[in-house]
Amino acid sequence: MINSLLLDMFSATLPMLITTRGAKRRGVQALRKLKEAKLGIKTKVVKKERASSPITTTKLSSSIAAQYPARVELLPDLLDEPLDSVWKFQSYMPKRYFIKDALALHRELQSPSMYNNPSALLRLRLDLNMTLEKKTKFVEQSKQFIAMPHPFDHGQKRTILAFAKDPHIQVIANEAGAEITGGPELVKKVYQTVV
Repeated sequence: MINSLLLDMFSATLPMLITTRGAKRRGVQALRKLKEAKLGIKTKVVKKERASSPITTTKLSSSIAAQYPARVELLPDLLDEPLDSVWKFQSYMPKRYFIKDALALHRELQSPSMYNNPSALLRLRLDLNMTLEKKTKFVEQSKQFIAMPHPFDHGQKRTILAFAKDPHIQVIANEAGAEITGGPELVKKVYQTVV
């Protein structure tokens, strides 16, 4: 009978002992971090490497950004070329095309003999390699637009705003096609949703 009472008492206090031990451990860690911050000691952060997995877009998502991530980290053990005409997509490196070749394939697919949809939408994922030979050198900031030889008709009227303090630059922006130009006062109007 005494053994059963001790066992009941021990089982009732065991969860409390575990939680107080965890709280004490967290308190000690917090005190150690506070002391290190006062003394100016930087702690070493150990990062754990995760095993990367290929990105799959099988789930339907409401946002396009979730469906098409900006950068795809490919696994190093993926095979280059499939040996057969039927293969598992996740086991091989994705095919990459030059823009000219991709547009030719898209036109061929949307031709009247295939899908018969010449006004089909085209998605473009463009990866720019911005790395330089030396890691200490950096790429300059880009300040220009890329002129498209064939503009896309998207069916929306878009207003081009130009922000510049110098009135001379504002005149140049108006000549280049900006509809509204201004300085800090224009920024305030945009924040207030007046413009």
